[in-house]
Amino acid sequence: MKLKEVTIFGATGLIGSSLLEILINDAGFDKVNVVTRSNFSFIHKKIDKHIIDFSNPQAISKIVKNSQIVFAAIGTTQSKVKGDIAIYHKIDYDDADMTIEGL
Repeated sequence: MKLKEVTIFGATGLIGSSLLEILINDAGFDKVNVVTRSNFSFIHKKIDKHIIDFSNPQAISKIVKNSQIVFAAIGTTQSKVKGDIAIYHKIDYDDADMTIEGL
């Protein structure tokens, strides 16, 4: 079975960027939807970038509706949020939950 479209949330992080490399080099995928909170500079003919607010379930549903697989690699580090536990929790727990619930 040839897969056509896949979506990845969190493609700019450590795990997500490694997964993105694998997906764009896999002949089984024609399109890789990359969903982020902000723009990133990686360009490839298979990539379709989507910059959204992760708390918007309609935006999430619209992006993933044609994907056969959806990956969630959302997360952050304490240093990126400067030790703010509330922001850390929002990104690692609330945004990840919304992504899954939005499907």
